[in-house]
Amino acid sequence: MTKKEYEINDHLGNVHVTFKDRKLSTGQANLVSYTNYYAYGTPLTGKTYSSITYSAGYNGKYKDDEVFGSTGTFYDYGERSLDLRGIPVFPSPDPLIIYQKMHHELSPYQYGSNRPIDGVDLDGLEYAQYNQLTNTEKTLLKSNPEIVPQLIENRAIAEDETKKSFGGNFRNDESDAFRHTLFNALNTQSFGADLAKKLGVLMKLLMIRKN
Repeated sequence: MTKKEYEINDHLGNVHVTFKDRKLSTGQANLVSYTNYYAYGTPLTGKTYSSITYSAGYNGKYKDDEVFGSTGTFYDYGERSLDLRGIPVFPSPDPLIIYQKMHHELSPYQYGSNRPIDGVDLDGLEYAQYNQLTNTEKTLLKSNPEIVPQLIENRAIAEDETKKSFGGNFRNDESDAFRHTLFNALNTQSFGADLAKKLGVLMKLLMIRKN
């Protein structure tokens, strides 16, 4: 009896192919779905197939086809939702830009710092290079999107304190060590030692936002 389905993802976490754990009688893979994407997540016309509604898709995010009544047009990113009916856009502004006055160089409606080729938008707030995250970190972000705003706040505190003590160069020296140590300490205080340890690589990525 077929009980499992498997995904084939790319470097951005995009789900391209899903198949069942049992082959067809012909010996071929039992294909559930396949999807190819334009940048920013719109499915390629004529290069998409699904035998059932599969809930994960672009960036591995939750796909809700009931919102607009068509496949692959709405994704839940946690803090915001991505509308793919026309030009891909977040209909609501980025809270970090509007309310916390961060990242003034970016549009409040941008996705992933306008870098859809080498990175993803973690939760509707922040850019990261998805292929540098461990499987544990990817799972934690998908299941705990609420931790990201606090991570960002902790990063800002660590950067401000480093600037006060060493200036703003952030070179790979004692200033960099101070910044990472403080960031780890703040995250341990915010989330506990176990979760902070699991987020080790992600912490380093969030320390340097790539624009």
